[in-house]
Amino acid sequence: MKLAASVLFLIFVNYIHGHIWSTGTKNEKGLKEPHKACWKQPFIGVCHPLKEAWYYDQRANSCKMLTPGTCAGGNNLFHTMKRCMKECMPLTPRNSEMCLQRPTIGSCGPVVVSWFFEAESKLCKMFNHTICGGGGNAFLTEKKCQSICRPKKTPKAVCSLTPKPGRCFLAKRKWHFNEKNNECEVFPNQRCGSNDNAFSTKKKCMERCSYVKAPSSCVNCEQTKGNELPLIKQPGQSGRNPK
Repeated sequence: MKLAASVLFLIFVNYIHGHIWSTGTKNEKGLKEPHKACWKQPFIGVCHPLKEAWYYDQRANSCKMLTPGTCAGGNNLFHTMKRCMKECMPLTPRNSEMCLQRPTIGSCGPVVVSWFFEAESKLCKMFNHTICGGGGNAFLTEKKCQSICRPKKTPKAVCSLTPKPGRCFLAKRKWHFNEKNNECEVFPNQRCGSNDNAFSTKKKCMERCSYVKAPSSCVNCEQTKGNELPLIKQPGQSGRNPK
C-alpha cells in the first residue's frame, strides 16, 4: 500500500508540474507577471478515511474493495460492489474514462512538503500537506517557486541553502532551516551559521521559512465526476456531486 501511495504521489506531482506551471503572463510593459497560481492559498489536505469503498481493477477485470480506513479520492470509487459492477462491467467507451482511473490514495498525515508563495510577504515558504492536498500554489523547490511567482527577480536560495556552520560573532545566528522536515534546528557544537540560512532565534527562522496555518480540507480535489461517494461540503459549495 505504501509503495502504491508513493507511485501515485509521483504521478500526481508530475501532472501538477506538467500542466500547471507554465510561464507567467506579461504586463503592458512586456515584463513577466507572477503565475496566477502564486496567489492561491494552499490546501494542507485533511484526508477523511473511507469505511467502505469499491473500485474497478482493469487488470483483474473485477471490482475490488479498498482497505478500510484508506484515504482515497477520484471518480473510480463506489459505495458498493453492486454499484461498481453496474457502472464498470462490462467496460465500454462511455464508462472507461471513469473506471480506468486508479483512486488517488494517500496517507492521512502531513507527510509531503512543498514550497508555497505567500503573497503577503512575497516569500516562498515550506508547508506540509497530504497527497490529497497541495492545491495550485505548490512547488518542488524554493527556487522554482521564486522563478514562477517573482519572475522579475533572480531566484536565490535562502531556506533551502545548505547550512554552513562557522564561528559565532555578535549576531549569534545559531538556528538554521532544515528543508527535509520543515523545521528549524540549532547548529551543533555551539556553532553559528555563516551563510543566509542562519537565524538568531527559532521564531525568526520559522517565520521566514515555514508556512504554518490551520489545515483546510480538499477532500474532493480529484473527484470531477459524479459517483456513489458523497462529497463533503466545502465553504461555498452546494454539496452536490459534480457532473
